[in-house]
Amino acid sequence: MKEVSDSLPFVLTFPYDDVIKARARTLFLNQALSNSHRGVDARIIGAIGEAAFEIACERIGIPFARIGGESTVADYKLQNGALLEVKTKERSVRPRQGFEASRPQYNEEHQKVDYYVFASVWNPSKTRHAFVEVAVLGAISSSDFDRVSYEVKIGTKLGSGRGAWTAMRNIRIEELGDLKVVLGDG
Repeated sequence: MKEVSDSLPFVLTFPYDDVIKARARTLFLNQALSNSHRGVDARIIGAIGEAAFEIACERIGIPFARIGGESTVADYKLQNGALLEVKTKERSVRPRQGFEASRPQYNEEHQKVDYYVFASVWNPSKTRHAFVEVAVLGAISSSDFDRVSYEVKIGTKLGSGRGAWTAMRNIRIEELGDLKVVLGDG
């Protein structure tokens, strides 16, 4: 686990290695996400991001309980009772300033959580499942996310140059905080 750069001080990176792969396999639900255009691949990417989140929490001492297999409202429940959702994107480049972290709007009413953690899975070759690295980008309370995020309509050009495939709310990666923000009062 290492920090990416001074410009993104809270980003923790992990190689996509056997440790991440094994952890992700235990978290993977082999079902397509009905709202995602990526189908079962969305679950694979999500499991990889959740695996990196879990490993980061274990290393820095954040207690958590996985509830994502029992509920679709949140991925984790923290020791303080707060609910947390991990949102993960696959990217062809490493995360950098100006890139967005996203919450699809189709999840707004369904997922009522206290915190969001955002992660990226780096796939520089763009070949299916040729992942190299996983980054836990940072965390934010849902109230702060709602306050500072902005609406993105379908087709809007994102900072990465790609068009938005669904309506979403975005925040710039550099606006996220340290993972330890989730230790707050929830």
